Amino acid sequence: MSQKVTLTYENNEYIVCLGNAVLAQDKDEERAIVAFKNAIKNNMSQKTLSFKEMVEKVNALGVKDIEINETYGAMQSGDLKYFYHTGKAFYTGSNKMVVLQGGFDYFYKVLSLGVNRQLESTDELVELCALAMEKGATYSLTEDSISIASAAFSYGNVGFNFVNSKLNKGTSSEKSTFEVFRSLVLAAL
Repeated sequence: MSQKVTLTYENNEYIVCLGNAVLAQDKDEERAIVAFKNAIKNNMSQKTLSFKEMVEKVNALGVKDIEINETYGAMQSGDLKYFYHTGKAFYTGSNKMVVLQGGFDYFYKVLSLGVNRQLESTDELVELCALAMEKGATYSLTEDSISIASAAFSYGNVGFNFVNSKLNKGTSSEKSTFEVFRSLVLAAL
C-alpha cells in the first residue's frame, strides 16, 4: 500500500481517508468499518517489481504506442491501462473503466502478444476480457493462449491458442482465427 488509510471519528461521524482524500463519511460505525476495510483492500497490491523495473521491462518490448506516466505510476496502451499503486489493469474503452484480472502480468502479456504479432489488435482482446468480467465469466491469459470460462458455453469454456491458431470448444479443437474465437465469445456472452 502506498498511502495511509485512516478511519477517524469526529463530530459524531466516521471518516475514511486515503492520504488527504476523503473516501467515505458515515454516522453508522459498521458501514464506516466496511468502507475502511474496502479502502485498504482496494489500495493494496501484490507487487514484486518496482515501477522502474516494470517500465524497463515494457520498454524492452519496443512497444511504440505506450504512454508512461511516472508521476502517477501508470502505463497505457490503447484501451488498456495499468496503475502501479493499485497493481490493477483496466479496460478504458467505450467510456468505461473495467478492472481486469492479472495486474501487471496481464498488461505485459497483452503487450507481448501484440509485439509478437500474435494479435492484430490488442484492444480487441482487452475488450473481450472486459466483457467477460462484466458478464460474470472468468478468463485466463498465458503467453500463448486465452481461455474464457462461463456457463454460457456448452462445455463451460472456450479457448484460443495464439501460437498454433487453434480454437478449443471444450471437447474439440480446430484450426481457426482469433476473430472467429472473438465472435463465438461475443455471441455467447
